[in-house]
Amino acid sequence: MQIYFTGNTTPVKSFNIGIKGNNAADTIEFILDAQQGNVDLSACTAYVKSASPITSFADKQRVEIQSADEGKIKVSWSMLRKHTLNHSLNVQLQFEDYDRDICWQTVSLQIHFDKTVDADTEIENQNPSIIQDLCKRVGALESKENPTQFFDSLDEFPTIGSADVLYVDIAEDRVYRWDDDNLKYICVGSDYEQIKFINGGTL
Repeated sequence: MQIYFTGNTTPVKSFNIGIKGNNAADTIEFILDAQQGNVDLSACTAYVKSASPITSFADKQRVEIQSADEGKIKVSWSMLRKHTLNHSLNVQLQFEDYDRDICWQTVSLQIHFDKTVDADTEIENQNPSIIQDLCKRVGALESKENPTQFFDSLDEFPTIGSADVLYVDIAEDRVYRWDDDNLKYICVGSDYEQIKFINGGTL
């Protein structure tokens, strides 16, 4: 994401960036005029200061100044997990001279991180029998020494399979389980739109 400054401020001061707790959040590029009054920002050292308005979190991180087009500079800030663990942050650019004195700084911006969409719990609540059955089958498979069998094609599957074994069709790269109730193989290892019932071949 790129944020452009006019002087020390921006038209928008609140931004939604990434997901809370995600250390792969977007890198923010701050674009500013290199000359601010009588201060040459390219000759200064740049820092990004951040603080949570809710918790006691506060941080100051040195960032690199890069030249940009038309008399501008670019300051890139890659957020770490310690930043994104906060729901929101107040962020400010600060430029210091060689004596660590502040020579120029921007207004404070607000950075917000969205919550993760928690769909797993809702899916389990809507389909409890399916989830329980899956967990049961996985547990049964894990308890077997050889829970998976590989075959060159579907035609080589046993006529009668075992519900505790996974059958792999190497040619089609698909996984099947045996359904004792319907005496058929069911594809469980491809796109759900392609799942279908099949008859096993003979050995």
